[in-house]
Order: sequence, then structure tokens, then C-alpha cells
Amino acid sequence: MAGGSLAAELDPCEQYTNLSDPWRNTGYSSAASALWPRNDSALQEGWYRFSGVGGDVLDYPCIRSPSEGVQRLGVCKILGYQRLFREVTLGLCVKTSGGCPEVGNVTVKICSAGYYLHLLTPTAANQSYSTRHLDCQESSCGEHAQCGRFGTCVCKPGYVIPEGHIPTGDDFGCSDIDCEQYTDLSDPWRNTGYSSAASALWPRNDSALQEGWYRFSGVGGDVLDYPCIRSPSEGVQRVGVCQELGYQPPREGTLGLCVKTSGGCPEVGNVTVKICSAGYYLHLLTPTAANQSYSTRHLQCQDSSCGEHAQCGDFGACGCTPGYVIPEGHIPTGDDFGCSDIDECRLNRCGADSECVNSQGSYQCVCVSGYMPKPLNDTLMCIEQHDLAASAKCKNKIPAECYIDSLIDVINRSTRMPEHFMAATLKPMWESLHNLSSDARVTVDKKVRIANRVLRGIEHLLDAVASADVTNTKHYEVNTRSVGRYTKAVCAGWWY
Repeated sequence: MAGGSLAAELDPCEQYTNLSDPWRNTGYSSAASALWPRNDSALQEGWYRFSGVGGDVLDYPCIRSPSEGVQRLGVCKILGYQRLFREVTLGLCVKTSGGCPEVGNVTVKICSAGYYLHLLTPTAANQSYSTRHLDCQESSCGEHAQCGRFGTCVCKPGYVIPEGHIPTGDDFGCSDIDCEQYTDLSDPWRNTGYSSAASALWPRNDSALQEGWYRFSGVGGDVLDYPCIRSPSEGVQRVGVCQELGYQPPREGTLGLCVKTSGGCPEVGNVTVKICSAGYYLHLLTPTAANQSYSTRHLQCQDSSCGEHAQCGDFGACGCTPGYVIPEGHIPTGDDFGCSDIDECRLNRCGADSECVNSQGSYQCVCVSGYMPKPLNDTLMCIEQHDLAASAKCKNKIPAECYIDSLIDVINRSTRMPEHFMAATLKPMWESLHNLSSDARVTVDKKVRIANRVLRGIEHLLDAVASADVTNTKHYEVNTRSVGRYTKAVCAGWWY
């Protein structure tokens, strides 16, 4: 294969043939094309320059795995191009299942512009010259490709050379993996906020999961969780990414996988993540250990993310709203956690001489007929109305006025009051106010002054309820109307 006589006739650095075939790069997969492999048995002897995304020097094949079909030719020395300042002859080797034998030689020359020329001769029918990048940079491999081991080029995660495609220019043709071809995982139980104690059928694991591209969606979440900030789960371990900001800014690539245990948060593997043009993430998942499952969260948790009667919790987790719970034995299977109303009345939440009224997500304690409430902070007491009417504080007052004064006095002395005491306080107040307004013995001026006292008492009541639960996100409103020449008389109640 030597060509010394040809080299002496002309300046090779001025007259050479360019070989910019991307498929020559040793990272190019022969499985990507039915037309591959190619060979160089028809190559004309002469000086050649390797360029483009395929590489600029011959590969060192002895560290590679044997290729099927066409054998890839390269230099026999791993440092063959190091400190090369003149024209030299290097041995040519080919990797086979039996070793890496030398099969010839090649003359190599470095030109003043810094590129290499190779004096090539035709190969055997089952051989081709294989190339690599001597100094592989970020831009060396072209669009959607990156440097691999020892100067090779490979498609970036999430991209692949289409079946039957042989690159012909300065581009391997790495194409986006079809983001329409993936498996959807919309299991609500994957969300890190789902409680394993809610179901006798939990925990589940992903040891039988088939390797492939998956999209997380639905109320369970759209990305893998960051388990290192969570408490260790009992039974099945929840697997997620090792970096708290692994998805920020939006990125694709390889992320470490970690699992939270009682001893720490060790890394247990990695996952390839890809962003599709529609904005969602795909994950290249593999089966987990028998005691592990992939745990998810919402990257941007919104009001509607967690489904009916559920809300966003810490760092993209979902949980039932207060007053709701996932029923025992229930594993959610759709876009709903199945959060159901807790019947607090079954738990004997109300005291003596009162009854419980259950509602969706809440409950109210109301005094039974003939009794008046005396709520004080967290305790609801009910006292008989006739006892109050006969007391000294009600002397010279009609019963309705006495009841209102007593309720307002209790409210004003309360610094915090559970929400479920509101009905117990407001219901008799409305009834007393109604009785007062129809009592001819009471002047209009007095009725309005008492009504305005009620309004101020209700404002204090709302403050006490808000103080009892600083996480309460409900909205309350008290409506008013004018009575005669007075304003701000209370006429209606609240909603949430």
C-alpha cells in the first residue's frame, strides 16, 4: 500500500481528494442502513484528506468491537498522530474476533495548514477506511450529534439515524425520535404525594416495565420526582432524579437516578430525558429492581393539575384537599385520585347538646333546638336558652336581643374559632335578628344599631376562623343593605 513514488511527483497539500463521508466515522452504526456496509475496493490510489463530521484521521480499531460485514481499517498505534511533524508511514490494522492484525501500511503527511493527508490504496473487498476526530469538539459531529469515545460521533439522546439512511454530507442525519411513538404512563399513584397507606394493593413496582420511551402525564405528574427531599417510603422505594433542578432550565440529556432510603439518597442508575417539540418530556426507562418504582411530580403544578378534590402540595406533589381522603383499598387508575369526602360526623366531632351536619369537604356543629351556642376557641358548648333568658344579663331585654348580645360577647372573646363552629354561631344569630326585626316593641333605630353590632361581630368571627387555620384558602363574604337612614345592616351570610 506504500506510494512513495507518487508522493515525490507533486505537492500533495495542493492536490488531493477530499473524503467527507460521515459513514466512515467509527461511531456510525452499520445497523442503521440496509445499504451499509460499503468498502473501498474501488478507491483510486492517491492522496486523500478526511474532513467533515466523519473525522479527520484514521481510527485506531484495536480498541473497538469487531464490525459485522465490512472490516474497518485504521492505524495500528493509538498515538500514531501524536507529535507528527513530517511525512511518516503507519501500520494499518483491522479488528477481528481473533485480534487486531496488521494488514498493510499508509503514508501520512501533515500540511502547513494543520490538516492530515493520507496516501490510500484500494482495500480488500470486505474492508473500508474508518475515521475519527483527532480533537473532537462540540461542533465536530454536526446537528443533533455529539462526541463519543475516542473521537467517535453518535446521535444525541432522543435522536437516531433513520433506518435505511446513509449520511452523505456534513450531517449524520440524526433525526428526532418520533415523539408520537411512546408509551403513556398516567398512573396517579406514581405521584410522590400519593400515600401508600391508602391501599392494601400498594406498593407496586416497575421491575416488569419494558425498556423504551415513556411519557408521564395526567394527575400523577409529568416528570420524575426529586426523592432526596422526601421521607423514605415503606415497602417499594421511589426512584427519581438526583438533581433538584434536573429539569431546569428545560433540558435534555442523561440524568442520574436516586432513591431515598433511611441511610441517604444513593444514585442507582441513570435515565435519558428528551424534550419533544410540543413541550412535554420523554424518558427512556428501563426495568427497576423488584423493590422500586418510578416516582413522579408536576414540574409546574397548577390548580387543575391534581384533579377533583385534590391540590398541589410540596414541590409538585398532589394531595387531597382538607376534608377529603383516598378511600381505603383504592388505587387511582385515571385522571383522578379518587379523593372522597370524609364524613366527620362519624367521628363524634361535636359536643353535648349539639348535632353534626356533614358537607362536602367539611362539617358543622349546631346546637339542638332550645339551646344556644357558647363557642370558645376550640370548644363548642351549648346552653339552654331559657337559662340565658332568666339570667341577670338579660334583665329588661327581650329574648332575641339577649341572645344576640350573648353571641356577640362570645365572639368578641374568641381569638380563634374552627370553621365548623360558624353555623352554630350564625344560625341562631340570624334567627334572633329576624325575630328582633319583626318585634313591634323595638324601634327601627334600635334594630339597625343592633344589626350593625351583629355585622361587626361577624367580621370578628371571620378573623377568628382565619386565625384558627392559616392554610385556609376559602373565601367568605358578608353582604349588607341599608335600613332607613342607616347603612351597613347585615342581611345575609357567607359562602366559600
